[in-house]
Amino acid sequence: SFGLNQITIRFVNPQTLGKASIQLDLLLNTCLFLSREGFRLSLTNSSSGSSSSSQGGTKIKEEMEAQQRSVNVSWLTIPTGLLLSLLTLAFHLHQCSSSTTNNVNNDFRTAGILYILASFIETLSEPLLISCLQTLDVASRASAEGMATTVKAVTCVLTLKVLDRIDSSSLDAWSVTAFGIAQLSYAITLTATLYYRKWNVIQYPRFIPPPSQHNKSFLHDNFHLPTLNLTFLFSLQSIFKHCLTEGDKIVLTALSDSYDQGIYAMTLSYGSIICRCIFQPLEENARLLFARQYVLVKQQQQNHHLSKKKHQYEHLQHLHDTYTALVKLVLCIGCLFTFLGTNYTSVLLHVLAGSKWSSSSSSLSSSYQNTASSSLSAFCVYISTLAFNGTTEAFVYGVVDKPKDVGTLGIIHGCVGVLFAITVPIAVKMYGTIGLILGNGICMIIRGTFAVYLAACFFREHTTISTTNNDDATNQKQEDDKGTTAKKDAQSNSNLPINTQKSTITNIMTNMIKNMFLHPIVLMGFISCFIITRYSLHFHFQQLSTNDNHGYIHKEWIVAALSHILVGITSLVLFVMIPMYKYEGSFGRYLSSMLKEKKMKHDDDDGRKNGHQKME
Repeated sequence: SFGLNQITIRFVNPQTLGKASIQLDLLLNTCLFLSREGFRLSLTNSSSGSSSSSQGGTKIKEEMEAQQRSVNVSWLTIPTGLLLSLLTLAFHLHQCSSSTTNNVNNDFRTAGILYILASFIETLSEPLLISCLQTLDVASRASAEGMATTVKAVTCVLTLKVLDRIDSSSLDAWSVTAFGIAQLSYAITLTATLYYRKWNVIQYPRFIPPPSQHNKSFLHDNFHLPTLNLTFLFSLQSIFKHCLTEGDKIVLTALSDSYDQGIYAMTLSYGSIICRCIFQPLEENARLLFARQYVLVKQQQQNHHLSKKKHQYEHLQHLHDTYTALVKLVLCIGCLFTFLGTNYTSVLLHVLAGSKWSSSSSSLSSSYQNTASSSLSAFCVYISTLAFNGTTEAFVYGVVDKPKDVGTLGIIHGCVGVLFAITVPIAVKMYGTIGLILGNGICMIIRGTFAVYLAACFFREHTTISTTNNDDATNQKQEDDKGTTAKKDAQSNSNLPINTQKSTITNIMTNMIKNMFLHPIVLMGFISCFIITRYSLHFHFQQLSTNDNHGYIHKEWIVAALSHILVGITSLVLFVMIPMYKYEGSFGRYLSSMLKEKKMKHDDDDGRKNGHQKME
């Protein structure tokens, strides 16, 4: 599919790509995000579907009914998606009615209708996607999305080829519609594949018969009300998040021409591959991991016995270490793109996209030329901030169980959105798409930093709860063994991620950031790699910028590019990998233990599933 996308980029002009990938993608993402994000966050939250147990233990029937209520909530994504699709369709048709160019109007109107239809078809698979997230069924989701992406790329290329063979004027008049047909094929393939793979395990919505002494409402009997309330709060908060996420497309649509939109769309097409393949799976699995570890922390905090104190501290410490380790992991990956990837974007584009995508925009006359190479380099820097914000907010969403915390995060997102709306339009007018990308990066840093602050408050609060619970348990035995208990308290407090008697929120946050970032020697190694590869790029500049004669690459250019790549690999090994092995060895061992623990957990879950199937 990646190769087919490159054919598409070479086949169309920047103007067509800008219309399809900026304006129409904005319609599609609005429908999908607002209709499903709140459900995904609430139904994968640690408190989703939980029910209070009775004095004699939770009965099997009550557990099944509680699970069915959560399933019923997940199927509400379909009517929600239908409603939003109809509203978006009305907006799109009204927007097209104001256009004065008939050909462009017909092409854009038809493509928009196809995009909106595709969004509703994709919504039909959302209950199954939520099930995949809850059960960590990465294989089914990856298979469906991979197949759908391939079908989309093939459909787009074939449709463009057919239009070109009919008439070159037909290609110009209906090129955007080709992208709409491709998006529709993606939605159909994704939904069909998920239903095929999950057909035997689909949990359909079902009404729960009320008990004989019925005194509760229909919603209470058939839906998990805490999850519904959390879904509503997350959905409201997701509006701000969506405006921040899609704010770049909104700004480009309002302030830039179709050429600049196409340059930015091409940049996203390459950058989003990294985000989808690396950072998005890490973020989603990290959120579920944080939620599961937080459940263990809450269970231990409910036990006030002294014999469980050590385990209570261990769970809290384990959650703290997992959080800082995963943030460090994504930052390490981001540094590879920030310090190395920025010096290799011209080589990549010369091979994949051709010379027409490296020409500067005619609308910019300043020294900050709006080229695809410079925009892609800026996106490499943006990747680090995106990874930092995504993982830190994944922790907040994984452990939050108070509506107040969700509201606070929404307020911060709103403030960042206001800052984005004020500063980014100015940056776009001055520096083009580069200013837009860097402005997005600043917003991601602000959001990620506040998420770290919320995490510091979380650990401070729950360590205080732990200490209070242990003090209550200590008072019960104070008269018998006061001296021994005090000694054990001192030893247990040393195991806490935070010393509540000495640390403030600022100190906790500072310590967490210190644990998240790489060792200074390793950071200096990344900086050294950047300087060396930048010099190598300038040294081979004449060869790299040689005219490619309508896309053909010369032998001299290949030699220069390979030499430049070899310099990068050598500097990475000498200045980054060796220092990391020496100064970040404990970090690597902790990641290895996490992978082993996940594998053991997966094997245990498979064993339990096989046992249940045999019993049935």
